[in-house]
Amino acid sequence: DQIVAGLDDPYPLGEMEGVGDCYPGKVIDEAVAMNFISAKEKQQIWYDNVLSWYCGENQKEFLLRINAL
Repeated sequence: DQIVAGLDDPYPLGEMEGVGDCYPGKVIDEAVAMNFISAKEKQQIWYDNVLSWYCGENQKEFLLRINAL
């Protein structure tokens, strides 16, 4: 619950669009494919944990504000 994914733009630190088959999130996709993490953990890393970090206890209010609910 303390791991989040983000972009390193403008400083490419590994996953670079336009380089072979690289894309943001490829390492996480490969971790799921290799069963290092579950699909649920991927969802948490890309979305749930980020939202929790950004909004704290105000997640529902934030999602309503951006029309995501």
